[in-house]
Amino acid sequence: MSTADTQILLLDDEAAVCEVMRAHLDTLGFTCQIDVSPTRALERLRQNTFGLLITDLRMPELGGLEVVQRAKEIDPDMAIVVVTAMMDIANAIDAMHAGADDYVVKPFNLGEIGRAATRALEKRAIQIQNRQYQEKLENRVHEATEDLERVTAELRDTKQYLVNLLHSTVDAIITTDGSNRIEFINDGALRMLGYSENELLGLDVQHLYQGGNNEVAHLRLKLREEQVIQDYETELVCKNGTKVPVNVSLSGLSTNDDKLMSILAICKDITRQKQLEKE
Repeated sequence: MSTADTQILLLDDEAAVCEVMRAHLDTLGFTCQIDVSPTRALERLRQNTFGLLITDLRMPELGGLEVVQRAKEIDPDMAIVVVTAMMDIANAIDAMHAGADDYVVKPFNLGEIGRAATRALEKRAIQIQNRQYQEKLENRVHEATEDLERVTAELRDTKQYLVNLLHSTVDAIITTDGSNRIEFINDGALRMLGYSENELLGLDVQHLYQGGNNEVAHLRLKLREEQVIQDYETELVCKNGTKVPVNVSLSGLSTNDDKLMSILAICKDITRQKQLEKE
């Protein structure tokens, strides 16, 4: 983790509560700063980078829900855990809708605070990593497109370059024809699903989607309307029958009369992200 990933800001109008939390979190390797003023804490967030904000919901100067909203405006990547009394559970849920990642109910034990902080920071790290990976992948595709425009070599060499590029990513990349038959599948997809290339080429792609033919038909209809689908969550069915949660980006190539000739699907395994959400 970077320094920012272990920096925690503790906000509670009772300094003693913050001191107890800091003493415990320090033993877990985190670096904590304390503030008893919501206004001053928000100013700290503007001036410094914190991985996590742990804030009480009931404070006389400014409510915790508003603190959560303002903190997310300052840094959308910041993880937030709210501390609430049992009678304020509804407000804690509102805070999560506003961007908080978790809540801890008073009176709490320190182990709960430590676990909540660890989960929230790990979730934050994965979200940042996923975004950076997506940006990197988009840059690679953009760079590859620019390279292809400059390519003057033989078509065979160009095709091999593209195949090598697609095989180099750990994501599953699948292309299908107008009849939903798989035309190309990269090494990342073979590893993810447990098939061999010969088993999948020519197979109707409906066998890989959890929703089968109905889901594929829905995606084709949506592609005709929007050309591109991003951040579509579903599950792919492996050879052994297990299912892998994925985030899918799809793009289609259509004829002049809007018939889909080919569909490209890039599928990212989000198993770890889903496990964290359940925790």
